[in-house]
Amino acid sequence: TNGTVLKNPDQAAYDSNSVVQLTAVPNTGYHFVNWSGDLTGSTNPASVTMDGNKNITANFAINQYTLAITATNGTVLKNPDQASYDSNTVVQLTAVPNTGYHFVNWSGDLTGSTNPASVTMDVNKNITANFAINQYTLAVTATNGIVLKNPDQASYDSNSVVQLTAVPNTGYHFVNWSGDLSGSTNPVSVTMDASKSITANFAMNQYMIVSSAGTNGSIFPSGVVIVNHGDNQVFTITADSGYEIDSLIVDSVSVPVAPSYTFANVTAPHSIRAAFKVSYVSVASQVLEGWSMISNPVTAANDSVRALYPTSSFAFAFSFNPILGYQQNHTMTNGAGFWQKFPSAITQTIVGLPRILDSISVVPGWNMIGTISYTVDTSSIVSLPAGLRTSQWFGYGTTGYTPATQLIPGRGYWVQSSGSGEFILAGQSLAKPVEDPLPDMELKDVLNTLTITDGNGSSQTLFFGADEGNEIQLDRFIMPPPPPAGALDARFSTRNGGSLVQTHASEVSNAMEFPVLLQIGAYPITISWKIKGGATSYELADGASGQFFHSKQMAGEGSMEIANSEVNKILIKRKEDKQLPVAFALHQNYPNPFNPSTTILYDLPVTGHVTLKLYNIIGQEVATLVNEEQKAGYRSVQWDAHDVAGGVYFYRLQSGDFMASRKLLLLK
Repeated sequence: TNGTVLKNPDQAAYDSNSVVQLTAVPNTGYHFVNWSGDLTGSTNPASVTMDGNKNITANFAINQYTLAITATNGTVLKNPDQASYDSNTVVQLTAVPNTGYHFVNWSGDLTGSTNPASVTMDVNKNITANFAINQYTLAVTATNGIVLKNPDQASYDSNSVVQLTAVPNTGYHFVNWSGDLSGSTNPVSVTMDASKSITANFAMNQYMIVSSAGTNGSIFPSGVVIVNHGDNQVFTITADSGYEIDSLIVDSVSVPVAPSYTFANVTAPHSIRAAFKVSYVSVASQVLEGWSMISNPVTAANDSVRALYPTSSFAFAFSFNPILGYQQNHTMTNGAGFWQKFPSAITQTIVGLPRILDSISVVPGWNMIGTISYTVDTSSIVSLPAGLRTSQWFGYGTTGYTPATQLIPGRGYWVQSSGSGEFILAGQSLAKPVEDPLPDMELKDVLNTLTITDGNGSSQTLFFGADEGNEIQLDRFIMPPPPPAGALDARFSTRNGGSLVQTHASEVSNAMEFPVLLQIGAYPITISWKIKGGATSYELADGASGQFFHSKQMAGEGSMEIANSEVNKILIKRKEDKQLPVAFALHQNYPNPFNPSTTILYDLPVTGHVTLKLYNIIGQEVATLVNEEQKAGYRSVQWDAHDVAGGVYFYRLQSGDFMASRKLLLLK
């Protein structure tokens, strides 16, 4: 069984003592073991002497094979797992790598990389399972910085330990790891048990700048300011009105004071603090040659007249007392106004602590007040109690007394009060506009003007004429007390001390007089006028019954000069309204001869188109003075011949069928 026996010779019967050779031939997978029966032993082939009938058995046994397995960095599972295997037994081999390794292939009596693999045991076999260590990649991402790997390789054996160090760019800092690594440890170790993708996260550095300011000023921005690395940060330092920057401390170190400070290219935390102090101010006070109204607009270390106004003519200045009049003062109290005389016009610089707010006490009647260190709009001035002011604010300058819309530092001003109280003056940063109960009026747009100019060039303009709508409140234009002797003053004489304005009804049946009082600083004086609408119903007289000059008709624009120093009063006479002219008339011009201007009067009994033209002696037209429709009445027109050559000229009036001519003489 499991084999065959070859007989040689192979016969059905053998002669006695024949020798037969027996060869045991095992089947595949088997082997010969021994003979039994009439033959023993294990010799193969074996010889048998035929000395009788024999019964011989060849005993076979199946082959047994061993399977030797070699495995490093892993194991091999055998199924079945036996010490030896019958021939042709199939054994399944499974290669199991250790952690961090992988199966590669079989070698020895088995090849290939199939796993598991089957082995047929047809011989003893020696098989090796080959394993290799795992290799992993490490991908690192970093923006605004880099990551150092130690060791730095393209790939890593399994369980290798790699140290990662995050290095931020300048101006940045490491925040944390993300991806296949978390936390913020730096440097950090990574065990390569798989391929990994790791991101190092960086953020821009930010620094705190702490800013602060003391009282009486501010810094912007203030508090804690966060600044990115490398940025610039500007701080603006602003002192309150009347204060200035005293010190600027940056990072505990004093730096030069300035209205702004810049931290450039910030790379660290900082601090900045501003302190403030009362600011000395310099007020430029402009004074006139001769008399000026002045004041002390600062808190000065020395408030004497000489200290504040060293070029003044006197060591004292004149204040005003409603009962006693002008009084001498050697010091200049804040809030008060003063008269002072100066040998020449000059801008006087006054230095002291600023006065940004003042409460100025007043009494009933006229008060001469001073100013603060800053310009004050009169519309912002309030009174306590309300409604004290009953006049314009008056200043004094080369044009005499004039209403003021602003109070200029260093000057003095007049104001009339209805009772005792205070006027509140505040610098423009503190002041708030209030409704002015006495709004300004452009008198020159509605009334005639009379201007008196003295020999020093100072002038005073007065206003007069018809108030057709009775709209002008005369008590608004009451004038302050006259200035000291030697200063120009001109005013309409009124029972309340004088006025800038006199008015009358649009039609009057009786003649009227408006006395003008004069205080002249230097002669000669020039009196000039502008009469609106060409009216001819005013005359200028000397107030002394013609003792100094004859009455002069005021028409259009005109002027006259007075050299006599005894003239201290003049009259503006308003003649009664007359009937319309009964006939056309062209009057002789006045003055004649003249240079450079003259006035031509004419009468129109009816309304019609009027022309008035000038011709030279050869009949050439020189100028057209009138060419328009005019109403009936007494008319006048002025001819200014400053750009015409001297000589004889003719002027001709024509209206309808009327025509008349006269001769005039221009002297140059």
